[in-house]
Amino acid sequence: MRGLALFLLLLIAGTPFVMAQEIGIQNKLGIPPDSPLYFIQQLKEKVISFIEKDNPSWTMELAQRRLAEAYYLLNKNKTKEAEKHLNMSFKLMKKVEGDIINCMNRKDCLIILNKTQKQIKEQEKMIEQMRELTIKHRYKFANMEYMREEVKELMKENKVFYEELKEEALEEMMKVHEGKTKYGGDRNYTTMINPYQAG
Repeated sequence: MRGLALFLLLLIAGTPFVMAQEIGIQNKLGIPPDSPLYFIQQLKEKVISFIEKDNPSWTMELAQRRLAEAYYLLNKNKTKEAEKHLNMSFKLMKKVEGDIINCMNRKDCLIILNKTQKQIKEQEKMIEQMRELTIKHRYKFANMEYMREEVKELMKENKVFYEELKEEALEEMMKVHEGKTKYGGDRNYTTMINPYQAG
């Protein structure tokens, strides 16, 4: 009985450490891809993707989910399925490039790009977690190193577009009185430029 109690105590004590190691990638996992209910998540994502067309933040969210699924599958030694989801994540990251450009016409583009930048930083950490797992399993994915380079390029590109749009918004704010903007209607530019200043 005392042995069982000691085992449970060690298990509980060790759990926070394990979770801390994996929380960055595991908390992006929704319904596991090997679950019979996975199709529900796929349907939901298709609907949102239709509504959020050309939204880099949503595309980045999908890229993170596919990466989390690849991590989950590799942990279960399902290497072929893991590689499939890893490749999907890589393709979505490539799509983000075009979405960033197409986002420029949206009124809320600055806020979206700000959020996307944070997601790209998260993705960079998640890719490193995935890379560590591949080393542990002694499995080499073809796109692993390409993903590491792609996420760095995305970070630079997103930042450039964000700064350009921010500068344009500041110039517009100087020119236009009473909050009338070329983006349509009344607009609080302070919130647009820095969403964290909003109450």
